[in-house]
Amino acid sequence: MKKLRQKRQMLGWTQHDLERAASIRRGKLAFWETRRLELSDAELERVKNALDRRAKEVTEALTAA
Repeated sequence: MKKLRQKRQMLGWTQHDLERAASIRRGKLAFWETRRLELSDAELERVKNALDRRAKEVTEALTAA
């Protein structure tokens, strides 16, 4: 949880950005990041995939600059 929240923040994303990219309600993400709720394996996979896509976008933008 903590690692993924840090990765989200490093990538410049808010919970709202991740909500849209992973199709998970922002409230649920907030509760998950504060350890008040667990995500299902499928939801966790969507979060990881969304963050990986964002990391790739950022990397490509930096190398193109």
